[in-house]
Amino acid sequence: MSWISSFFEKEPFPDLDSTRAQSNGLLIGNHLLHLIRACGILNGLGYHSAAVSLLRSLEEALDCFAAVLLVPSAVEKWDEDKLRASNAAKEWTMLGEYIEPGGIALSEYRNSLRTNLHKYSHCSRELCNWNLYFKPMSTDPVTGKELGPIEINTTPYIIDRNGHAIDAYETAHLLEFIYILWTFAVLVTFHAA
Repeated sequence: MSWISSFFEKEPFPDLDSTRAQSNGLLIGNHLLHLIRACGILNGLGYHSAAVSLLRSLEEALDCFAAVLLVPSAVEKWDEDKLRASNAAKEWTMLGEYIEPGGIALSEYRNSLRTNLHKYSHCSRELCNWNLYFKPMSTDPVTGKELGPIEINTTPYIIDRNGHAIDAYETAHLLEFIYILWTFAVLVTFHAA
């Protein structure tokens, strides 16, 4: 995160040779960094459902960021509020023929992420379930299994399993952010303005 922040502080200029692409790329990149930090802070405080609700926003910001820096026509569309994140993803992922492990095309992978996270982008039961945890109260003398109720995380309490899952997702997302900055440097080379 520190490296990406200092990278943006140097105001890199994309090879699209457009100050519009530069300023919008920096604006979206800054927003994406704030989303990543906010998600981590919320998760670390035990506000797991609030952290999960940001995951789709993270993906959408990443797709807009990549499109604005890599696709000439995307800059104007985004600037005029005419570029949906799903279209941004289609535009930038078509620039390369990268195949994810498992033989999935990058465009399919990005679409799958947004689709799977859709259930968490609204106040759904699945989203709110991130606030439930098992509270062991006793052990069954015959089976040795822990017994207890499922409770709502009102304290808030850091639910290890949920916290680790969100951390893992955030780490993968951050690596994708770096991937866009570095791997696609073949298509877009940054230099100091």
